[in-house]
Amino acid sequence: MTETVACFLVNAVPFAQLCSSDLAGADKKLIDDSKHLGYLSYDKGDLIGKGTFKTAHRASLEWISTPPATGLGEKSSMPISVALKRPYDDSRSGIKRFNFADESRKVLTEGTLLGWAASLLRFAYAFIDNFITNQIHPKPPFPIPRLRFVDGIIAFVEKSLDHTSASPSATSHRAAYLLEELLPMHEPFIKYIHNADAVPLQSPDEAGYEVGLFLCFIQHVQFVRTHSQAYISDFQGE
Repeated sequence: MTETVACFLVNAVPFAQLCSSDLAGADKKLIDDSKHLGYLSYDKGDLIGKGTFKTAHRASLEWISTPPATGLGEKSSMPISVALKRPYDDSRSGIKRFNFADESRKVLTEGTLLGWAASLLRFAYAFIDNFITNQIHPKPPFPIPRLRFVDGIIAFVEKSLDHTSASPSATSHRAAYLLEELLPMHEPFIKYIHNADAVPLQSPDEAGYEVGLFLCFIQHVQFVRTHSQAYISDFQGE
C-alpha cells in the first residue's frame, strides 16, 4: 500500500525553551509547522511489533517535495526505512482503530512526548559536558555513552492530492501516524530500565548493564536538575 502523507517534523527544542511560561506555545515548537509531502509505502501484514496501545509496521518514506533539512529529512537521497506507529483501541478485541480526531490527538501526544524526551536527554548531556569542561580534576577514566532518541515525524494521510493546506489539523486528512527512524533489525534490542525501577534490568555480567547504569545516572541528573519535576523512564533501544 502506498499513501500520500503530509509530514511534520518532531523538533529538537532546547529544554530551557520548553520550560517557558507559555507551555502550550512550547509544545507547538516541538511539532514543526512546515509541511513536507511524501509517499509512504508499507504492507499491512508486515507487523514488526504490537504493544499495549499501538502497533508498528515496517514502512518506506520517499519525499515528493523539498524534504526537511534535519532529522529524517537529511536521509533524502533514497526512500527512508521507518517504523510506522499507529494507536489502537485496547478496550476491544483485535486491533480497532480510532476515528481521525482521536487518532490524531493521540499521535500528536506521542510526538510531543518524543520531543520532550529528546530535549531532556540533551539537557542531561549539557550538564555532564559542562561539569567535565569546568571541573579541575582529571577527566573521567571511562568513556561516556553518547545516546540519542530516534528521529520522528507526524504524518497525516491525505484524502486527495490537494496539498494547498499547511495545517496539521486540516479536514483533508483521514489517518495519523508517528513515523520513527527504523532501528537496525539485526542488532539486539535491549530494555535497560523498567518504568517502575531506577535500576538496570541487566545484571553486572550481562550485556547492556553499563549503559543501563549510565541511564540511571541520567535519570538522577534530570530529576535533580528539574527540581524533582521530570525524568525519562522506560529506557530501551540498541
